[in-house]
Amino acid sequence: TGLPKGVINIISGGTDVGRLLTSHKDIGKILFTGGTATASHVIRNSAENYASLTLELGGKSPVIVFDDADTENALNNITTAIFSGNGCSCIAGSVLVLQDTIYDTFLAQLTERAKKIKLGSPLNDDSQMGPLNNDKQVEFIEKNIKLVVIGPEDPLVNGLVDYLDDLETLVFGPCAKGAQLEGSKIYSKEFMFENGIPTGAANSFTDSEKAKSFLQGCAYPIVLKADGLAAGKGVLVAGDLNSAKNWVDAVMQDSLFGNAGKNILIEECLFGTELSFMGILTPKEFIPFETSVDYKPLLDGNNGANTGGMGCISPSPFMNDELKNTVMQKVVQPTIDGLNKLGIHYYGFMYFGLMVKDNNPKVLEFNCRLGDPETQCLMMQMESDLVDCLTDALKNNKVTINWKKGASMGVVIASDGYPGRYAINKQISFGDTKNLKVFQN
Repeated sequence: TGLPKGVINIISGGTDVGRLLTSHKDIGKILFTGGTATASHVIRNSAENYASLTLELGGKSPVIVFDDADTENALNNITTAIFSGNGCSCIAGSVLVLQDTIYDTFLAQLTERAKKIKLGSPLNDDSQMGPLNNDKQVEFIEKNIKLVVIGPEDPLVNGLVDYLDDLETLVFGPCAKGAQLEGSKIYSKEFMFENGIPTGAANSFTDSEKAKSFLQGCAYPIVLKADGLAAGKGVLVAGDLNSAKNWVDAVMQDSLFGNAGKNILIEECLFGTELSFMGILTPKEFIPFETSVDYKPLLDGNNGANTGGMGCISPSPFMNDELKNTVMQKVVQPTIDGLNKLGIHYYGFMYFGLMVKDNNPKVLEFNCRLGDPETQCLMMQMESDLVDCLTDALKNNKVTINWKKGASMGVVIASDGYPGRYAINKQISFGDTKNLKVFQN
């Protein structure tokens, strides 16, 4: 009773737990670490009970996401399939977004019976949707998909690029080792130190008591980061010792960010102007995008909680030729050299989060993907065909990107309560958007 809205995590469970969950219509996402019987029961009833439901399963069956509550039409409105577990043909945690032009073909590849299943009635053994075998999956991907671009950080860190490496299909994104630059804050900081990339001083900790003891002698403000992926929310700029120690307890002892907070980084707080420098990185070169600046604090005036980004302007008014040359020489080239030295053949996006003071840049973070909300602004300004640029990079051809003249600005609209727990399924109404572009996340 009293299940909260939002995300429910079931460590394991059976059919009885599945029956319980199907009576709660407000749950947006259910994560299953175990218990295939639980998941199969929820799948059978999801179309009747949920407007939008995501299931991630640690068992052997594929999990289907429905965004249409109509039982008869549910299978025709599949938007995402998430596969997880050793028995599946897709790597654990990977996400396939099925566009209109290919999802019918994909369903046919799964099984002809899948289209005949009516949700709301039990799926017996001879009608259960099973995963593709490897041969069929490879055949489907190579025949229908010429370029795979992996956007989110989770599948990159989990090795989706490595999984697809043997295919004839072009795959744009770093391998798992390359993606560790984002996947582990401690790893990326050590990489910077080892390659002479300018960044703030930092210390890592695996024990909460040692971390709190270290904080006693720190000057404030100080920056605390969860080592692993925390959806852009695993950072605190602590203004005093008490708030810093409370964060350590919440993250390391109370598992606020799960395993992502098992280890933490405590680093010097840098001051200056924050700058986003993104582009395409290969083992030979970096092709920069237009510059941009994102604003992370929740409220006006750079106040409030840290978020994944509340807005962006591009190009950055703070970039100049001298600074750009310095970034390329002191940040970008050492990054390329360091990756090559490790034997990592990096083909993917690279986001350098920089703090600039007196025209001297220091690296705050690496992201192995495009940043949000900067990308929305940048795509509006890009004149070249992005697919051509990515294909040329993968084939080691010269990459040229042309940009439109002018500037762009993006503003994020978020539910009250963000970045903490917030209401979902709220309607947003727009008037005449004119020359504005609306992205829905």
